[in-house]
Order: sequence, then structure tokens, then C-alpha cells
Amino acid sequence: MAIEIEKKYLGADFGQLPGKLRELRAKSFGAHFETNIMFDFPGNSLFAQKKLVRLRKNEWPDRAEYILTCKGPARIELEGMKSREEIECGLQDATRMREILLAIGLVEVARYEKIRQSFELWGAKIELDTVPFGKVVEIEAGPEAFGALEKALGLDKCETSSKSYHELHQQWRVQNRLEPDASFVFPEKIRQKERQGIGLS
Repeated sequence: MAIEIEKKYLGADFGQLPGKLRELRAKSFGAHFETNIMFDFPGNSLFAQKKLVRLRKNEWPDRAEYILTCKGPARIELEGMKSREEIECGLQDATRMREILLAIGLVEVARYEKIRQSFELWGAKIELDTVPFGKVVEIEAGPEAFGALEKALGLDKCETSSKSYHELHQQWRVQNRLEPDASFVFPEKIRQKERQGIGLS
């Protein structure tokens, strides 16, 4: 079981970041489109325990992958870092896995979408994420690496957050006086435009 340590940065300049990453010779894995389905038992007992079960599809122009993830409760570290236990498994047949999850009593509770540009720098994973309610940088690294990465990428002045995307979305909805909604997906026209922008049909 892996321990995930991550931190989110809000308000970063997405126009400048890809160039800075190239200058630092970060390895690029390209952009892909994410579709996520969240599962829970009726009554949301997993959510109450701060656990997560997620079925994810990642799409690139030349391939797709499917991943089942289970995450444990988050532990908040210093300076906005969050760590949590994570178990992941690649899948060949996501449709059958969804049927298995439903058969054991789980139900779909939310869907969300994301455009993600992925990089690797100094052993850290750096994700530039576009979600329907904004843009977020997410870094996954050892706790000692964040300071140098933040300075090199100009993220040291950004607002940081240890919140999940679900929590950030709920916060955004409150700020914009919108009713609560666990799902966040792109409107169809924007989805088509975003997908076409990274070479997907």
C-alpha cells in the first residue's frame, strides 16, 4: 500500500508553467482527459469514514487506461501537505469492474472530469489540472521536495490547499451561491472543445 503525499496550488499561471517545466527539463507525459466515477454504499458510509473508491478512465490520442483506486483517510501535514494511503490497480475491462462494484452493493455517487497535463521533475509528479470550476496545480512528492519545487516553478506565492477536488468544488459552489452537487463535468460544448484541443474526438 503506497502513501500519497500531495499539495494543491490555486491561482497559478498556466500560461507560464509549461514553459518553466520545459526549461527545467521536466519529463512531459502529455495531456489527457480524465473521467472519474465515485462509488459508495447507500448511506455514504465510505464518505463518513473519509475513504474513497474511484473508477477512472484516462484518454490520450493514441490510447486509454482504466484504474481502480481506493484511498484511506487523509492526514494533513504541515504547510498544506496531505498524505493518505492509496491502493491502485490497472484494469483491462472497466465495464466488468463497474458491474462487480455494483453487484457487491456499491452505488455511483458522483462523476467528475478533468484535463490533466502530467510532468515529472526531480522525482516529483506535477499535474496541471483544468476542471470545470478552475485550474489547479497538484504536486506529489516527498515532504522535503516541495520548497524547492515551489520556488523553481513560481508557486511559492500561490494559495495552497490540502482539500480534495470534491471539497474545492463544494467551496466554489458555496462562493457562487449554487446548490450542492457532488458531480462536476464539463458542459457538452466545452467538453468537445477541450477534447479536440488535446487531439481526442
